[in-house]
Amino acid sequence: MATAAPTTSSTKETTNYARLCRMLVDIGTQALRDTFDAIHAPASLHTVLAANKSKLQSLKTKRIINPTQWGQLFPAIATSVSSRSFDTTLLMVLLRNLCGLTAPLTGWDTLPDVTDLSREADIARVKYFRNTVYGHAEKASVDDTEFNDYWRDIRDTLVRLGGVTYEAAIDDLRNECMDPEAEGHYMELLSQWEKDEGNIKEELGEMKKLQEKVVQVQEEILQTQGKMLHALIASKEIVDQGDLKVKHEIKLNIDTQKRTFKRQFAQAQIFLKHNTRSPTEGLAGFLNHLENDFRLNIKELKFDCFEIGVTCSKPNFESLLRDDRNGKLNKLAERFLLTNEVKKKLNLEGIGMRTVVKEEESVTSSRRVAKSGVIKAVLRLEIITQNHGTCNRQFAPDINIFKKRDSFSPSNGLGDFLKRVARDYFLETPVFGFGCLEIRIECPSLEILEKLWKNYRSGRLDKIGKRYLLTDEVKNEAQLKTVNITTMIKDDEYNSCRKSFSEVVEQLGGSVGPGTK
Repeated sequence: MATAAPTTSSTKETTNYARLCRMLVDIGTQALRDTFDAIHAPASLHTVLAANKSKLQSLKTKRIINPTQWGQLFPAIATSVSSRSFDTTLLMVLLRNLCGLTAPLTGWDTLPDVTDLSREADIARVKYFRNTVYGHAEKASVDDTEFNDYWRDIRDTLVRLGGVTYEAAIDDLRNECMDPEAEGHYMELLSQWEKDEGNIKEELGEMKKLQEKVVQVQEEILQTQGKMLHALIASKEIVDQGDLKVKHEIKLNIDTQKRTFKRQFAQAQIFLKHNTRSPTEGLAGFLNHLENDFRLNIKELKFDCFEIGVTCSKPNFESLLRDDRNGKLNKLAERFLLTNEVKKKLNLEGIGMRTVVKEEESVTSSRRVAKSGVIKAVLRLEIITQNHGTCNRQFAPDINIFKKRDSFSPSNGLGDFLKRVARDYFLETPVFGFGCLEIRIECPSLEILEKLWKNYRSGRLDKIGKRYLLTDEVKNEAQLKTVNITTMIKDDEYNSCRKSFSEVVEQLGGSVGPGTK
């Protein structure tokens, strides 16, 4: 009797472990498959894979997709491809790279916050629970207390992913008898899943080392040529009766008498560095995401401009938009900011200012805006030249020059400009910040243009930018506790691109549609 109890306890705990393995392998895989099929219908899967073959080939080159999985994606008869043949590891790779999903705030490889019940978060949870359960593999046992906790959390995750129909299957599995042979089978399957993921991590580790080496070479080239771009990032501030008060820790000033002017600089190279927790973050990761997810061609990068965050009534916002489009805001900015002394310091011919107005609220919050009657917007100011569009930022203009008044016109300066636009358009004195990155892109089709515009209008581009660029390391190196990133695509540039596609289609005798190439 002395040895019987441990044997019984061990058998029970071993069965607990095997039951969790089976739930993750069988039901977990099916939940991921159903999620994938809901995004890419099985009937058109071969078309989707063909359209993304170059991206998948890149994953194969990095050995994230192995030869067996490649054969499942591209069988001899293309139309015979089916997600039913995809294993869990491949489904995870496809969901993360081929479905337009945005990683949870905590990333794909960390347990999401309990309040995040999004589809993406639950996909990340499946992987997290797999890793956690596999942590018991050495003993192949889980006690009843841990088992109940795991079962509840995994069950809730899979039901959210797959729907209420999963409840019965999961509950049946909990009470189903498992023989030792079946237990060993599911333990081995979970072990193989872990090994596949381990191989991918090793390959990503090698890729990270290679990327870091490439970035190092890029930085050395930029420094040698003296062309390192500078991104100026400053905290947001408010103006109150002509004096600047601190908001978000840092004091910023734009006049010369009783005030001081403190700036926080960060070279563009801080965005080139990856977050140590994720080799895909940083500027390179952001640009890769744009190119892969939207199939865009990145043409040029430019740094330095400044933005003014404003709050205004709906009529004033419409007036602001109208004056931006008819050029009145441009003239106002040039009058106050491009003084003779500023032009002399910049040493550029044909210099001008360009304003861009963007509503800060996303489409999803339009109902709240309509109810309150107050709109948040961003007024962006850019330096341009008549011959070359937006100035190349290699000369890194010092925003400090705009704080000074022109000796020939003492009423000019950034402070006076802010007072003027606040008087004409804004309910509150503006919040402003410095530093932006301009990415010039090439859209090869109308379909891609519309996808980019839709993601911009919905606020998804903002989220992508924050995810890749606002890493903890960037915040620390920039010495900013509060920093934000917003994206902006100007209406007239979007309309101009769409018009160009329309003209081409008309010449070909067709009509403009989302699929127009």
